[in-house]
Amino acid sequence: MACTTSNRFVVETEEPPAADWDAGFVARQSDGRHTYFEYTGWLELPAGDTREHRLLRLGNGMRVLCISDPQARQSAAALAVRAGSTSDPREYPGMAHALEHMLFLGTRTHPGEHDFEAYLTQYGGYTNASTTATTTHYRLSVNNAGLAGALTRFAGFFVEPLLDAQAIARELLAVESERLADAQSDTQRRAHIVSSTYCPMHAYAQFAGGSLASLQGSADRRGVELRDAMAAFFAREYAGDAMALAVIGGAGVAELVAMAVDAFSAVPRRTLAPARIAGHPLCDRKLGTVVRYQTVGARHDVTLVFALPRAAHAYAANACKYVETLVGGAHAGALGTVLRELGWISAVEVAAPLAGSRLPGVLCVSLAATPVGFARHEELVQYVFAYLRMLRAHGAQAWHFGEVQRTLQLEFYHGERAAPVAAAIALACQLGCPHLRAEHAVSGTRLLYKFDAPGIEALLTLLEPENYRLYLGAREFDDADALPCVDPHLGVAYGETPLPRRLTSEAELAAAPLEHANRLQFPQPNPYIPANVPTCTLQAPAPDNAGNNANDTDDVFQAPVLVRHDPLCELWLRTLPSTGGAMARSSITVGIAPSCVHATARGQALLGLAAWALEHAAAAHLGLARAAGIAWHVWVADHTLCVRVRGHAHLPDILEQTLATLSALDIGDREFAQLQGRALRAAECMRTASPRELVGWQQHCMRAEPRWHFAHCAQELAR
Repeated sequence: MACTTSNRFVVETEEPPAADWDAGFVARQSDGRHTYFEYTGWLELPAGDTREHRLLRLGNGMRVLCISDPQARQSAAALAVRAGSTSDPREYPGMAHALEHMLFLGTRTHPGEHDFEAYLTQYGGYTNASTTATTTHYRLSVNNAGLAGALTRFAGFFVEPLLDAQAIARELLAVESERLADAQSDTQRRAHIVSSTYCPMHAYAQFAGGSLASLQGSADRRGVELRDAMAAFFAREYAGDAMALAVIGGAGVAELVAMAVDAFSAVPRRTLAPARIAGHPLCDRKLGTVVRYQTVGARHDVTLVFALPRAAHAYAANACKYVETLVGGAHAGALGTVLRELGWISAVEVAAPLAGSRLPGVLCVSLAATPVGFARHEELVQYVFAYLRMLRAHGAQAWHFGEVQRTLQLEFYHGERAAPVAAAIALACQLGCPHLRAEHAVSGTRLLYKFDAPGIEALLTLLEPENYRLYLGAREFDDADALPCVDPHLGVAYGETPLPRRLTSEAELAAAPLEHANRLQFPQPNPYIPANVPTCTLQAPAPDNAGNNANDTDDVFQAPVLVRHDPLCELWLRTLPSTGGAMARSSITVGIAPSCVHATARGQALLGLAAWALEHAAAAHLGLARAAGIAWHVWVADHTLCVRVRGHAHLPDILEQTLATLSALDIGDREFAQLQGRALRAAECMRTASPRELVGWQQHCMRAEPRWHFAHCAQELAR
C-alpha cells in the first residue's frame, strides 16, 4: 500500500536489517517428520523462573515459544499475525476484522461452525481474538488435558479455513453490531475520529472495524463475491513467516514442542515480502489543525497528537518510554499534578507508539478535562508546551533513565506472574517484531537495555508546536457551526479548522503569560525506587528431563489464615511459597466500613466522593510510589472504602501515610463541587453505556444490602 504523504519534521531513515534468527538455531526433526530449528543460546528470564522455555523457528518461518509450567492448572496458546487494519485492501475497510471473526467458524477437518468452541467447553476453556492496526491475535485457554486437541484444531484456522459464504453473511451482522456499539462508546469514537481524520491516503485513516456497507456493500458494487476477496486477503497476509506463536502448559517442554511443531508446520510460507507503508498519517497539511468532535456522554477531551518516525528497530532504547514517564508522571510539579490541583483536569494519559511497531508513530497526550478546564483548553495546550520546553531544557537525564530502567526491571524480574493466557498474548505479540533479538524473546519490550541520550533529545525536539494536531471532544460546543461534517461509519459529528497561530508558534507560546508555569518541575529522585535491582543471568535451555514435577511443587491455592478477630477488626494472612531468586512481593488490603454509609443512597454516594478525594489528597506520595511500580488503589465495594497497596517494599509506610491522609481529610466547598460534578458526569455517561457495562454496574450495585443503584446515588448528589 503506497502513500505519497510527507511530514517535514519526521525524517524517515532506512531501517536496519531484521534481527538474526539463524545464528544459534540448530535443525531438529519432530516425530511427525517436520523440520524445525531450536534456539540453543541464552534467554533472559525473570528471577526465580524455573519453568522450561524452548524458542523455535519452524520451517515456514513461524516463531514459536513453548513454556512448560508444572504448576499450571490451565494451558494457553496465542498466535499473532502481522496483519491488522492497516493491511486492509482499500476497497474493503474492516477486512482484517471480519476475517478474524470467520476463522472460528469451521475448517475442512472440523467443519462445524461451533466445533472449536464445543471442544474448548468440554475441557473447561474459552477462546477470543482481537484486531489492532498492525496485528491480529488469537488466543485460547484450556485445561492441560485438552491442549493437544485444541492446538490441532487451532492450527486449522491458519491452514484450511472454510470461509463459508453463508457464514460470512451471518457473521457480518456481528461486525455490524460491534460498529453500532462503538458508535455509543466515547472511547471508540475518539479513537476512530483521530484515525479517520488523518491523511486520507494513509493506511491509518481506513475504517478499522468494518461494517456491512464497507464489506458486503463494497463487494456488491464491484460485482465480486466477498468470500473470494476474503480468501485472497487470507492467502496474501496469513503465512507462517508473518506469525508468532506462544504456548504455555503443564506438559513437559518436549511434549509442548512436539504439539506446536506438528500442528503449525502446515501453515504456508509467504512468497512475497509485505509492502512497506510509506508516508506519515500526520502529513504537513494535517499539522496545525484542530478537530472538534461530538461525544455521547458528558465528557471533555483535549488531546494533542504529535508525529513521530517509525522505530521498530529501537526497542532496546525506547526513547518514548522515557518521555512517557515524564509527560504522564504524577510527581510534585508534574503536568498532570499541577493541572489537577487547578481543577482543570481529572487525569492525563500518554499513549506512545508500541515498541517494535513497524508503522510511523504518533504520541498522544490526552487530558480528561473538567468543564472549567475545557473552557480554557487553550491554556491547557499552553501548559503542555511549557512543560515540554522545561523537559527539553533539562535534556536527557541518565539518572532518570536509570530509575525508569530499574522500575521495569522490578516488574519483569520480580513481578507477579501473569495468567497463562495473558502471558501468551503478550509473548506472541512481541515475538512478531522483526527486530527482536532471539535472547530477548521473553524479556522483549518489557525492559530498557541501553541509554540513548541523543535519541531522547531528538524525540523531545519533535514535540513542538508546529508538529502536532489538536482534538477537542465534547457533547456541545458554543459555536453552532463547529461540527459541519458527519463521519459515515460511526456517525460522529466533527469539524476541522486551522489552529490559531498563538497555538502553533513556539515564540508566541513561550511568551504566553501562565500564572502557574513556575509550578512545573522536573522530577526529583524517587525514594521508592531501589538503587539496585537484582537481575537474573541469561538462562540456557535445560535438558528435556530437567523440569520440575508438578507433584513436588508447593500448593499456591492454600487458604488464608485468620490471625485476629475482634470488634475492631479482622486480620487475615496468606503466605505464598518462595519464588526462588525473585524479590518477595506483598499485598495489603484494608477495608473500612463506616456504619452510617449504607443507611442512605446519599451516604453511599458521599463515600464514593471520599474515595476520589483521598486519591487526590494522597497524590503527592502516591505518584512517586506508583512510578516505582508500587500499586495503590482505592475503591468502594459493598458499602466499604477499600485501600490496597502491592509491591516489593515500603508498603507499611505507604499504607500509614494513606490512612493518615484519610484521617486528616478536609474537603472544601470548591473541591466538593468538583467531585460532585465528576460523579454526575460519570452517572450521565452510564446512561449511554453499552448493555454489558450497564449489567456490570447493576451487579456491582446488588452485591450488598441495601442495594443502592448508581442512579439513586446520582439523584441524591444532584440535590
